[in-house]
Amino acid sequence: MKMRLAMVLFFIVVVGVALNANEQLLWSNATLGDRTQESSYDLVVPATGLLSIEAVSLSFSPRLLLIGPDGASFQGEYNPRSATISAFVVEPGQYTVSISAPLGFLSENDSAEGHGQYLLMADMVAPAATLQEGQPQNRQLTAEAPLIQAKTYVNWYRYVLPESGRALLQLQSREFDTALTVYYADGTQDFNDDYNDSTDSGLRVQGEPGSQIFVGATSFASGSTGAYSLTAEELAVPVGVGTYQPNMLLEKPGEYSFELGNTEHTFQVQLEAGERLEVLMESDDFDSYLELSGPDGNDWSDDDGGGNLNALLAMTAQTGGVYELTARRFGLSGALGFYTLTLAEPPLLESIFRSTETFSGEPVSVGMDFEAGSTFTVEVGSTDFDTILTLYDPKGAYIFEDDDGGEGTNSRLRFSTSHSGTYTVEVKSYGGSEEGEFDIEVFQHQD
Repeated sequence: MKMRLAMVLFFIVVVGVALNANEQLLWSNATLGDRTQESSYDLVVPATGLLSIEAVSLSFSPRLLLIGPDGASFQGEYNPRSATISAFVVEPGQYTVSISAPLGFLSENDSAEGHGQYLLMADMVAPAATLQEGQPQNRQLTAEAPLIQAKTYVNWYRYVLPESGRALLQLQSREFDTALTVYYADGTQDFNDDYNDSTDSGLRVQGEPGSQIFVGATSFASGSTGAYSLTAEELAVPVGVGTYQPNMLLEKPGEYSFELGNTEHTFQVQLEAGERLEVLMESDDFDSYLELSGPDGNDWSDDDGGGNLNALLAMTAQTGGVYELTARRFGLSGALGFYTLTLAEPPLLESIFRSTETFSGEPVSVGMDFEAGSTFTVEVGSTDFDTILTLYDPKGAYIFEDDDGGEGTNSRLRFSTSHSGTYTVEVKSYGGSEEGEFDIEVFQHQD
């Protein structure tokens, strides 16, 4: 009995820290008596805010249900000893919280008299500050702020989506590694740590114009504090941007524009055996990445083959059927936005250089003279290793590179020259340790 009581007190301490918030709305240490019994509580929410509820028990697997003033219900997440409804956006009104224990989830320590003791807590944060376009929030993150996920301090803001329904939120600090978190009224959330290869944070948010979201300015590292600046900028929707539908069929030739959220986009492309396809993914907002999977099990992928962080795939269908095309951003930078997919026949190419070289652990460099104003494609292929192709300008500055833009693990990149001179193509293996021969060929695009 003493050990059981000590464990209950331990859970009380841990959960209390996890739900440290501005206002506690409910705290109950009670017992669920009958095996089919459900305990309900009235919960009065005084203001719009973020509600967090947690139930903990050592005797049974609790289930949580939140019922709103309009009768809509929300089921909490659960594990063997606790259930949570975390940072749920609520409006003022009277809610009902119910806790139960379904049969089949009883602890082996349960007795016929009932499920046993549980702890139920509800807390909420009602942001006092409002974030508006053109009015930076230059504030301090301090140890007096509420905690999020039991480890990092967070300052919360209300934000009303503008007429376009889209905005860019940015959080910057010279004193700590920032992190942005956003909660929507439907219970979904977005999160970003590093935006555009920096330790600052950025999120593109979207929803119904005039709807309210909650924005959390916090740090990536536990316990970090310091000064920061939080800004909001309305984003316009470019002309011609379509509505994405999962697995929609794309025709060739064709040009399609979409807005990328926090998930990848998948499409279908119908190809005949022997048919050639080129797909270019261009974006000014993020580093594009393309993947293509065929019905015969063959796969293609590319990161920067189209130049300037654009992705380019060119292939020949060995088998007729439906191919799955995936468009997403490269990495987890959180840089989201608009992009364009162009499906076409590959351009007419004239081979102007071809050579077979050997890679033995050190990058192999090949210099080639190009005239300004021309477009070229470089292909590198090997049956001995997975190639990586890197391009440098006449001054030795890095332009971009490609890994698997060609057939299989071969490399392929396209570029247009802005000035004349000797460009350098560097070839190496993906792992760095593989060795063997490779072929390199350069094509000039014909008008």
